[in-house]
Amino acid sequence: MDLQGMGGATDSQGVLLVSGDGRRAVLMVAGMEPLPSSAAYQVWLTRDGQRLGVGQVWVDPNGWGIAYLRPPESVFRYDWVRLSQDGAGGAPLPGDMVLGGRITAKRPSE
Repeated sequence: MDLQGMGGATDSQGVLLVSGDGRRAVLMVAGMEPLPSSAAYQVWLTRDGQRLGVGQVWVDPNGWGIAYLRPPESVFRYDWVRLSQDGAGGAPLPGDMVLGGRITAKRPSE
């Protein structure tokens, strides 16, 4: 799944690679604004307007980063994957999304 910049972060991009069952994923980002060394981007999965934090991505000075995700249920059960910046003291700011993409893969039947 491709991720694109949101909220003015037009140079940001990413890709989410998901295992067949949706229980493991690798998120790779590029063109992200470097953050202070103590801060990271928060990774959110959203469904029906509800957000679930599933990890963090630290980016290098060139704006590149990678994260391995193990959500509590299949990624395919969610509608969106989005990233936000840390707020003061490392608190996530879920309203300020900077990167995102719609999860469009067919959800496996159970």
